[in-house]
Amino acid sequence: DPEALIKRLASLLKTGGRLTIAHGQSRKQIDAHHSGGASKVSVGLMSEENLARLFEPYFEIETVISDDIMYQVSGKLK
Repeated sequence: DPEALIKRLASLLKTGGRLTIAHGQSRKQIDAHHSGGASKVSVGLMSEENLARLFEPYFEIETVISDDIMYQVSGKLK
C-alpha cells in the first residue's frame, strides 16, 4: 500500500525532514530487473508523477526525475 507507506514514513520525520525515493537506474531498467526473478513478489515502479502525488499531502516536492539515468522523487516535510 504505497499511500500508507508514504504516510507512515512522513509520520516518522521531524518537521523539515526529507524523504527521497531514488534509483540509480531508469524506471524502465528497474522494471526490467523486477520482471525477472523477483516478478512473483514485485510490481513495476509507479510513474514519478503518481509518486509525487502521494508525497503532496505531507511534503513540499523538491525533485521529480525520471530519465535514462535515474528515477527520483524527493520532498521536504511540511
